[in-house]
Amino acid sequence: MKKSVYERILTNIAERRYINDLSVDDEDGEIVYADGALDGATVYHMGREGMNAAGEKQMIKAVKYCSAGEYSEADECFAELGKTVRAIGIVDEFQHYIAKNAKRMNTDAIYRSAANIILCSSDVESVKYGLMILEMFQPDEDVKIAIRRLGLCDEFTIFAVWNMLNWDNGNDEVFALAQKVYEWGRIHAVERLEPETEEIKEWLLLEGINNNVAESYSALKVWNNAEVCERLNGPLSEEEFHCIGKIIEALIDESARPGISAIDDPEEPLLKYLSFANEFDLNIDDYGTIFELCKWAADDDVDLPEISQECAELLTTELCRGVVLEAVKKGEGLSLAKDLGVDYAEDLFRCIAEDFDNRYGESRHLTELEDYLEPVLDLFREKLPLEKMMREPTADYFFMPDFRHYSQLEAILSQLEDHPGVGEDLVAAGLWSPGVKTRSTAVYTLLEWTKAAQQPIEEISERLFCELKKLLKKEVDPGIRKQVQSLVDGIVMEEEDEDD
Repeated sequence: MKKSVYERILTNIAERRYINDLSVDDEDGEIVYADGALDGATVYHMGREGMNAAGEKQMIKAVKYCSAGEYSEADECFAELGKTVRAIGIVDEFQHYIAKNAKRMNTDAIYRSAANIILCSSDVESVKYGLMILEMFQPDEDVKIAIRRLGLCDEFTIFAVWNMLNWDNGNDEVFALAQKVYEWGRIHAVERLEPETEEIKEWLLLEGINNNVAESYSALKVWNNAEVCERLNGPLSEEEFHCIGKIIEALIDESARPGISAIDDPEEPLLKYLSFANEFDLNIDDYGTIFELCKWAADDDVDLPEISQECAELLTTELCRGVVLEAVKKGEGLSLAKDLGVDYAEDLFRCIAEDFDNRYGESRHLTELEDYLEPVLDLFREKLPLEKMMREPTADYFFMPDFRHYSQLEAILSQLEDHPGVGEDLVAAGLWSPGVKTRSTAVYTLLEWTKAAQQPIEEISERLFCELKKLLKKEVDPGIRKQVQSLVDGIVMEEEDEDD
């Protein structure tokens, strides 16, 4: 019998923190989303889908089963409803229907049904519907305990938070939960956490943007609720200064949500932040923030010359250069070193060679340097068992045995796209990898070669042309087979074909 969602969470709670993902699949079972990612994207980017006719019919049926106290039938209906419309998309319509028809229903039975579903259902969306019902009630302590535990999983945090906000001391409950979740759950909790106490404000300053998704999601909320503007009137501790810098850098990154553009007259607090820079020993992260702030302030659409000038002065000091050089020796601050013209290549190559498994991805900073391209390729040849990695093609997107080696091979193949004819042995290993993802990366590299050289692959590499002809007879993935066929046919990828 399949374990309930609640049981799965209970078995993965350690030190009051949930430590294992539910691995929620999309409807085709192909894409695996991190806990809470799909709902998070819906809330912040896609907008809620709303109820459709089929969903409304299924919803009414499910609620009727709840009212009749038929728990298992209600669970099955909610699971089917979740296939039609996800819970996050119809919160308002769902709760409005129950509230509107409450007088004609057995609300005690509805409550008991929802409590049973969150404890016993093995379906993720069904549990969410149960939590949405419970939000309309004042639950007993046992149900509160269950909601707190479900909230530890990022997939359910937002639904747990909505419940908690209706409880006595609800903000304290949200604060306690926010400290125990670290991805989408923290984003949702921080978004709804009120800065009622100095403890909450201090935690928001020090930890509020720290999630494993993107700091920019919470930056504006933290800036306001941690009262950063007021704090910049001083005095500041060194830890507070470092944290404010991280918040500012997250505000500048508006790829996920509005940030610094939503602050009225940001020049004054930003100048105050820069004035503190002379009071503390700046680290590589501080200089990274200052560099991003400099670029932002110098942008024509922003045009804050006083800020950009002060930043530039800090970035051209010997102190800055010394910090960057020390960071580079540890393989850190590479992008900043590149932007500031600090030589990092020798130190980075040594760091990658000494800790290849953890740092191989940083080779992208070296392969764009002519003197380091071949040494980097030789390093990958030394570290990867290329001959053993070459096997018959399969339909598996990933290939689990030796997965690490294939990820490393994909990393270097993607860096060869602008280097036609270079690294033929590495590309050949990619073409004969068992996993679809690795083969796709190798084939795309060859397509990029034809575009860069404006030549068919046969003229760029006779060896790889022969490998492609062999692969064509054995390739099992239709998309890859189509691309291989075009390469064998001598089609040259044009600039306008890049999106195809």
